[in-house]
Amino acid sequence: MVLGTVWRIEMFELLGTAAMFAVATPLFVNWIANFNILFTKVREGSAKAIMTGESFEFFVMSHKGHHLNDPRKRWYSDQHPAWEVLPDEDGTDYDDRSWIWRKIGVYFVGIPPFRRVYKYHFVWNEERTNPEGDMAVWTRDRHTDFIYIAHFPYMPVIKSAETAEGIPVDAFYQLTVAINNPHMALFGSEDWMVITTGAANRAGRNYIGASSYQEIISETSRSGSSGVHDSFGSPIVRLNKKLPDQPEESELGLQV
Repeated sequence: MVLGTVWRIEMFELLGTAAMFAVATPLFVNWIANFNILFTKVREGSAKAIMTGESFEFFVMSHKGHHLNDPRKRWYSDQHPAWEVLPDEDGTDYDDRSWIWRKIGVYFVGIPPFRRVYKYHFVWNEERTNPEGDMAVWTRDRHTDFIYIAHFPYMPVIKSAETAEGIPVDAFYQLTVAINNPHMALFGSEDWMVITTGAANRAGRNYIGASSYQEIISETSRSGSSGVHDSFGSPIVRLNKKLPDQPEESELGLQV
């Protein structure tokens, strides 16, 4: 009778320990994922590259309604480049994580230091509102561990461009970019942002050089489906097909 009581107590303690472990493990994983240890978190509309040493291994992405053409997966299609962002097909589950990692919202990276999340230096401009309520350009210069996949509005700056009358102006404009292939963008070019804004800025300089100062600052003259506004926007839209700086045998994998 005493032995049976002891056995029940030990079993109760064992079950209690297992229950605590089951609760603590997801909480612990959720915490370490903030530091890219073993697991990582991916904000909606972005992707992260996972490295083995200095070599690229795979991407993890969170982009509703889309999936990556991952060569490791059963849904890989050789009709598209590897790591292309593709729209989901009805009835196909492209998330093969375990249910608990889905619930927590984490992605497995691997055992450090063998596996790590790729970090790189990135400089870009964003639009922000200053304390006076006016729009301003915010330059960001940092090391980051993700790349935006969904459309993101950047704010390139054109310095000292001359109008048709020879008036020098500084101009900024919104350039919305979506990454169609994060591998091509991050590892297929020296700096995709420099290449993209360089091509867009040349189109902007041509627009400014062909326009008068009054045309540039006038919202009325730039409205409608034709006119000087199209002379700026249309060349930038054509950059979707190919950037002038791209090598013939490759694409950056982005859309402007």
